[in-house]
Amino acid sequence: MRKAIFTYFRSWRNANALLLGLAILITGFTSASKPNFDLTTHNAAIDAVALDDNCLLSEAPNTAPFAAVSSPTFMAPNQPVGFVANSATGSSIFIAVGPNNVGTNNIVYRLFYSPTASAPANPLNATQHTFGSIPGDGNGTAAFGFSIAGLNAATGYTFWLYQYNTVDMLYSIPAVVTRSTLSPPAAPTTNAPDPTCPAGNVVSVYGDFYSPNIATNYNPNWGQSGFGSVNPNFNPGTGNVILAYPNFNYQGTELTQTNLSGMTFINFDVWTGANPATTTLQVSPINQGTGPAEVLVTVPYMQGQWTRISLPKSAFGGMTWDAVFQLKFAANGPGSTVPVDIYLDNIYFSTCGVTPPPTAPSQPVGFVAFNPSSSSAFLAAGPNNVGSNNIVYRLFYAPTASAPANPLNATQYNFGSTGGDGNGVSPFGFNLAGLSPATAYTFWLYQYNTAGMLYSTPAVATLTTLSPPAVPTTNAPDPTCPAGNVVSVYGDFYSPNIATNYNPNWGQSGFALTNPNYNPGTGNVILAYRNFNYQGTELTQTNLSSMQYLNFDVWTDASPSTTTLQVSPINQGTGPAEVLVTVPYVRGQWTRISLPKSAFGGMTWNGVFQMKFAANGPASLVPVDIYLDNIFFSTTNCTYVAPPTVVCKNATVALNGNGNYTLVAADVFNAAASTNNCSGALTVTNISPSTVSCAQLNQTIPVTVTVQDGCGNTATCTAQITVQQGTALPGGWSSNNVGSANGSGSYKPCTGAEFTLSASGFSTASADVMHLVSKQLCGNGEIIARVGNIQNGGWAGIILRESLAPGSKMVALKMQNNNTSIRRMIRATTNGVASNLNYLRPDDTWLRLVRSGSTFIGYTSSNGTSWSFAFSTTVSMAGCIHAGLFAESINVNVTTTAVFGNVSITGGAPSLATDINTVTTAAPELKVYPNPTSGEITLDLSAYPARNLRIGLYNIQGNVLQIVEKDNTEMNTESFNLSAYGAGIYLIRVQSEGLPDAVKRVIVQ
Repeated sequence: MRKAIFTYFRSWRNANALLLGLAILITGFTSASKPNFDLTTHNAAIDAVALDDNCLLSEAPNTAPFAAVSSPTFMAPNQPVGFVANSATGSSIFIAVGPNNVGTNNIVYRLFYSPTASAPANPLNATQHTFGSIPGDGNGTAAFGFSIAGLNAATGYTFWLYQYNTVDMLYSIPAVVTRSTLSPPAAPTTNAPDPTCPAGNVVSVYGDFYSPNIATNYNPNWGQSGFGSVNPNFNPGTGNVILAYPNFNYQGTELTQTNLSGMTFINFDVWTGANPATTTLQVSPINQGTGPAEVLVTVPYMQGQWTRISLPKSAFGGMTWDAVFQLKFAANGPGSTVPVDIYLDNIYFSTCGVTPPPTAPSQPVGFVAFNPSSSSAFLAAGPNNVGSNNIVYRLFYAPTASAPANPLNATQYNFGSTGGDGNGVSPFGFNLAGLSPATAYTFWLYQYNTAGMLYSTPAVATLTTLSPPAVPTTNAPDPTCPAGNVVSVYGDFYSPNIATNYNPNWGQSGFALTNPNYNPGTGNVILAYRNFNYQGTELTQTNLSSMQYLNFDVWTDASPSTTTLQVSPINQGTGPAEVLVTVPYVRGQWTRISLPKSAFGGMTWNGVFQMKFAANGPASLVPVDIYLDNIFFSTTNCTYVAPPTVVCKNATVALNGNGNYTLVAADVFNAAASTNNCSGALTVTNISPSTVSCAQLNQTIPVTVTVQDGCGNTATCTAQITVQQGTALPGGWSSNNVGSANGSGSYKPCTGAEFTLSASGFSTASADVMHLVSKQLCGNGEIIARVGNIQNGGWAGIILRESLAPGSKMVALKMQNNNTSIRRMIRATTNGVASNLNYLRPDDTWLRLVRSGSTFIGYTSSNGTSWSFAFSTTVSMAGCIHAGLFAESINVNVTTTAVFGNVSITGGAPSLATDINTVTTAAPELKVYPNPTSGEITLDLSAYPARNLRIGLYNIQGNVLQIVEKDNTEMNTESFNLSAYGAGIYLIRVQSEGLPDAVKRVIVQ
């Protein structure tokens, strides 16, 4: 009679959950047998039940009766409802909730929060709020509503609110809310104008213009939202401090009690970025004498600038001010939950009314931005009111994507620095240079009163600069005229040159940008005219009347349909001084120009002292970039060989395992169909784009191909390239049959990064027949994969194996499609019999194997984040092994196909100096006792004499619980107390330099 043993087990985890179960594995019975069963209990905390081939447990059970087992019942609190977050500022968010179940049955609130972008996977690892530390938070045992402060500006936050049972130590499911803090509010960068009341008519509360001040405390704690943040010494950047109320809902100031009944006005200057349409500011003295004690009066302020306020006593509803001892400001009413930031100066009572400062100028009209280049924009505006009454222009600009909330914090243009800008006091029209290419810009133009320091509302213009123009990457062909027939102006082919100055300042748009030493990447410099509308060159005055042609090579990305190029020598002799002639150029390539003197309308060239190029006419407002070389006069027409006529070809390419493909000449250029007008071969010098990737998958894209002949001429054509996904494996991966399997492996880099494996054949206990796709793993490391679809039966999984031999040592986890079991396989000796064990884990499709020295650990998961321990074993393998994916069939006539996703291998890379068959040093023997334990354990470290050690304690999910480091230890033991972590399975790892890690599993009951 065979005997099977049923094992009842239980596992605790931090008192938060209770796992009860009955695991049964019974095999080996014949169809005619009638087995008997004995049921006993086993009180060890174990993670699985394993029966050997004789249906016996490897660890004998005790004989405690099954009926004696009992289990407590724990119920987590309900998920909170009604949790909200609103009323954000730049540093705080208001959160609130009703009572739910707190305050009874040991239930309290627990609150955690984190920036959303860096929120931990487990909210309990986020920042925890300490209830009872802020008024209004209910101490965690009542409904609450309060602002949680100290947050980062312009940041999204997530808040998790739990109900927590303090006795059972159980958390509810959290209520979750998200909210973003506001961008930092604007702050003043100037001071308010000085007051004008005589000092004898004033009693001061704040400010250094009048003294003394009767204030005794600018920040008493009245429960306001900004308590502790008030700054009476805020520096706006001028050195003259002001009074700052950040995060302000209301604020008091304590005063020396003073009879102010003789005063008739309260005065102050206020600055805030708040909008008067949505935010109300109020003020009141607080009186202990006769009449009303406090009357809040609304303050008529302007957003984003200093506003001078002078309120008569009559506005305060019968207040007498005969015993003023406090002063109060409020935003949106006292106790408001919508705080703002305000700034104050020159707070005082007076007998004289205050003359308001000058009013702000009117908004400019007629402000425009147009004619962009890649680095400039033309701005223009009429006179508006500038040039009188202290009014000037102020101009600010910024890339639109990063424009500040307050335009005055953008880049300020310095009027008077560019010709045509009117010095800020006249109409203007000028090119604003120094902008980034292909960028959207916003420009703000203000009228500004320099006496009152007041800005108008800005006129706003927007514009996008052009993409960087193309530039030549080759040189023009060398000229062919004999040197004796030439007078040179620019270029190193002929010498000397008669030019004396290639960049005189004639008021051109590109002045100071001209570069006679521009390198196109060949080392042979050319003449660059950047942001060019016209450009002069000064020459040694020369009689060129015997010359018949003006010659040069020109390259520009400008289109001949929209841009006209012209040229003329400038003569001081007889005949016309200057005649501009249009240049017939070709866009995007070198064009050789040879213009006869007869084209220049009667010019004699008998006293040439300057030369001039122009784009779209002199003084044009539409500049371009051009490049010149080989400028010279000659007696004869200098011809050259025509560029080749080139033909591209279309092709289909397959991406490699990394999702890329680099195009080569054979893919794109049809040399046989091209025409070469020069001796020598045609050479592909540039392919653009030169690579394709997953971004172009299943698309046909144009590819520009540049070809050069032996004379230096270039031509281009366009190839149409269709991009397909290949099947090649990523770099470092190999595909191999193990045993007699007939299979294959492929990879899709663009669609899910999935591996597909196929295999036929059937494995035995001592010889594997599988198809393996693997990488070499040297030293410690791990492999993770998610097993997808498995077709035609068979198995698919992950494996760590010593070699490709069928009987290689190996450790593996595998599964079948629509099967609720996962099987682990271990072959500890070469050609030995593999040991198999099944796990009932129907939801788990993620597999993970970890190597640490000779210790191999397996895990499974349903989501790739939370891992369940499967097994741990010791197998001595070589230092470098195969880590990979495999598929195996269940029949020699059937091909099994499996798909894997989310594959990762981490760990040591192969060393060039390490033989793959080198065996690693065995880990020292690590002893732990007692095991199982109720909490206390002792480590026997006698195998580590006089060594530095790092001892780590981990839970079964691999999370670090405790790390102990010991230097040059002479002690043979180390103790740990695990009782605080609850019942379960834990891992102890001991590390020492030069030795493999030693890992021991510990069971806490």
